Amino acid sequence: GAGLHHGASLEFALESEGPEGGLGKAVRLGRRSADIACLNQLRQLVAQLKPWKAETDAADDAESKPVADNKVSDARLIACLELSGPPKAIKRSTHEERGSRIPLTLGGYCGVGASGVEVAEVEFSANADGGDGNTQEQLEERERIPPGDMSLLPLVAVRMLQRRASGSAASVLSVMLATSEDGGGKDSIASLVPVLIRCAGSLSLNLDALALKHEDDGDSVGKTYKSQYNHCQLLECTLKTCYYLLKGLKKVGVTQYRNTELMHVLLLLADRLQSGLVGANPVITGSNPEFRLLWRSCIIWTCSVFRVWVQKFPNCAGGQLLQPLLRHGRVLPKHFSAGLLLLATCGKLDFLSSTANRKFELVPGRKGAEETGVSADASVLQQSPSFLLPASSLKCSVATLISRATTGKKEVKKTNQGQIWSSENMDEDWEDSARMSTLNCDSLVRSLSKQPHTVAAAGALGLVARVNGRRERLCIADLAELTALVAQCSLTSDASVHLITVGVLEKLLDIGLPVLEAILQLAEAALSGFKAGSAGDVNNKGGEAAHGEGVASGAEKEPKDRRTLARILMLLAHFAERGPKARKALLNAKAESICQVVLAYNQAVLPQTATTSAVRILMLMYCSGSNEDAGEHAPGVPKVRMISKALSFRLNRTLEEDGGRSSASTTAAALELLNRLNSTKNMALNLLFTPSGEPRGSAVPVSVTPAFRLGVCKTRIVTELDAAMESLKSSPKGSEEAAEAEERVMHWMYIARLLVRLLVQVTEVCSNAAVLLNILSSGTPAMVDTVFDDFAQVLNKATVLKTQRGVVELQAIYLVRTAHHLVSQWRDLEKDNVSGSVPTFLQSQDLAPPKVLYSDPGAATGNAVDDPPSSDDSAVVHPIVAKVFEATAELEADVDWSLVAELDSAEMPIIDGVRQNWEFDGQQHRRKRQEAIQQAEAERQGEGEKTTSP
Repeated sequence: GAGLHHGASLEFALESEGPEGGLGKAVRLGRRSADIACLNQLRQLVAQLKPWKAETDAADDAESKPVADNKVSDARLIACLELSGPPKAIKRSTHEERGSRIPLTLGGYCGVGASGVEVAEVEFSANADGGDGNTQEQLEERERIPPGDMSLLPLVAVRMLQRRASGSAASVLSVMLATSEDGGGKDSIASLVPVLIRCAGSLSLNLDALALKHEDDGDSVGKTYKSQYNHCQLLECTLKTCYYLLKGLKKVGVTQYRNTELMHVLLLLADRLQSGLVGANPVITGSNPEFRLLWRSCIIWTCSVFRVWVQKFPNCAGGQLLQPLLRHGRVLPKHFSAGLLLLATCGKLDFLSSTANRKFELVPGRKGAEETGVSADASVLQQSPSFLLPASSLKCSVATLISRATTGKKEVKKTNQGQIWSSENMDEDWEDSARMSTLNCDSLVRSLSKQPHTVAAAGALGLVARVNGRRERLCIADLAELTALVAQCSLTSDASVHLITVGVLEKLLDIGLPVLEAILQLAEAALSGFKAGSAGDVNNKGGEAAHGEGVASGAEKEPKDRRTLARILMLLAHFAERGPKARKALLNAKAESICQVVLAYNQAVLPQTATTSAVRILMLMYCSGSNEDAGEHAPGVPKVRMISKALSFRLNRTLEEDGGRSSASTTAAALELLNRLNSTKNMALNLLFTPSGEPRGSAVPVSVTPAFRLGVCKTRIVTELDAAMESLKSSPKGSEEAAEAEERVMHWMYIARLLVRLLVQVTEVCSNAAVLLNILSSGTPAMVDTVFDDFAQVLNKATVLKTQRGVVELQAIYLVRTAHHLVSQWRDLEKDNVSGSVPTFLQSQDLAPPKVLYSDPGAATGNAVDDPPSSDDSAVVHPIVAKVFEATAELEADVDWSLVAELDSAEMPIIDGVRQNWEFDGQQHRRKRQEAIQQAEAERQGEGEKTTSP
């Protein structure tokens, strides 16, 4: 309060005049304000140091040591973590038989039955502490704004514990066992859990809503901000301490660590941190950069704690950690982002697989393998219960996930495959000790069982492990729901969830889940509703595209499905950018088929983002520019010809066929892909010629059948470029219209340069003018002297433009010179070939498929979800989370994404010319319910009188 008051006085002093104002007065007030703020901080520090103040203050000075020389014990630091008053616990059930369980359980999750999925929440009531004498009004104030006074928060104690926990294994063990002196029976991590719960309570979304109610009360909003800021400082230190303690437990030889409370609070923190406006959307909140960085640091360390817990103790991580994460992340839509972020940053999931090879399949229907007629097949190891899988943007379908053995070994157990269990035979697994033996993997149990006098203790601990292991299982039902979750999130319009889903997708493909197939089925479902004006077959039986002029020309589609398809294609394009492994998965799933179908539709039917993303996917799959994977996945000649024909069909659409809409980005992407496909001599010749007979030695008879033509494309470029230059000339200089027109001219100038570059590449490969003119023909034969007349004419206009930067003029001059050089080259080739005949034979080595389709050593190969293992797991999590926030900001600023992520209108439909209205009257609704209850009661009494009458 004092700081704010003197800040206002300082501002007044600077603006006022006379003896009370002036610069000198402002400086004096500023110094006083800084002194008061520093004094407040020192008082807070003294208040935090009071709990471990030396007890020998009253002793003689000669016999006692200075306080600075006394090292505070670990037990004293742990004792300082005791918080005064709630919130510091998770809500528990008030039912006598379920006192230790969480009261909120949600259903709708396959495989859990009536038990439901537990969702933790912070307990603000004083009942959890046995009462603290606070009134109901005080409790409501604490729930709205938990106490954020730094003198009440153990920040110094936690920082000292963090420093000691980051040391050697001996110091970690000393900190972990520090609480055993007072007989509490809790380790240090369990003592830190209440601190994490207090921080989670301060980050509640209710704070934002209640602060808006008190927007006129500046003091209330200031308390909220101060409470969240101070608790974030404490949260960051506490998470770091937990991280170092978990990491140190692995060093001292601990093979398993179980803490259900810590698991619940990590999920709770991830939800509230990821949902908070401060870190997720700073543009809306306008928070200061320091607070925003602190908020994001808390997200990073939450993910780091979960990652080190999973990777350092992988033996039972499937049931103890991943199972509650998957169920928590699936049960509510607001948990999607946080659950997927924790999964994307938890590291490799190789420990889930067993020694026996398996293959997962999605089977439609409720009966799963029985509907396919292979229920008696021994290869079916596991089968999930039926679950709902998204089938389109509006519908779901019932499906079943099954697991098959690929090794053919019949002796493989059907109930336990690594850490993935079947949802059935729960009672049989409990009785079969051999199947449950994998749960007793704790080294302490094995050591105790070797000594006769400790066998009983080993048996008791083994029983506890069996009971916990029966509940903590990662079932195949969890993997089925995870598949449905990722498929559902592929349709999202949230940029953050969209990018996190891309990271999770690669991780799930590593363990073999058929997630990519489900996403491609959603894309096909979005396309299946198109109503073509005239029938056309995109892919004929011969494997090459046969595109008719009327294909999908009159197609109609709901705007929601158009945007859904565009978002799915953008997700696949982002996934393909992640590296060779992702591109190989797209190749195996045959994602190029859906891309070729998308290229068949015009711009009036599909948004430009969809077609551009389809071209990008094809470019990344086949021409990524990576030497490591290009040779391994180089496509065959038939597939490249099919792709070239699809691109040619897309490029040679007139402005009228596209519904009058410009397609600059799609045209540029298609020409860039054609340039890459023709970058090697062998593939370029295969795109111009096809074998027409049996080889004669090393000579192969060929015929001229170009897989692409560019005549209409050249005319379209000339038309669009001329219109853009006319718009630039008519716009006032220095206006926004002129800047937009100049940007449009530069874009189409870049497209013209791509066209010229492609023609130069083809000219270097083929030295026959007739073949080259065949590429630029558009219905009528092209002549060498006139083929570039319209092109040169519009470029000559561009050379005299007077733009601000002058880049357009230089590019136009370069293109004019290149076009003249091409014409002279073709004229010389035409003179050399007087007969005008085309080649009929080519050498077999020239038609051999190239091993590398496109090679660019400087091209990036993408970034995988998990970098190579590092000695510090937090160093791996930090770039992943930072990249998500950076990419989210870029995607939200992208115009194409904003067009396809637009929310659907909430207006009611128009029926018979009248727009329907939403109607809901609470009193009327209650009256109708009361009348229905009274009528049912009257009918029941009437039936009772009939049965009792003589």
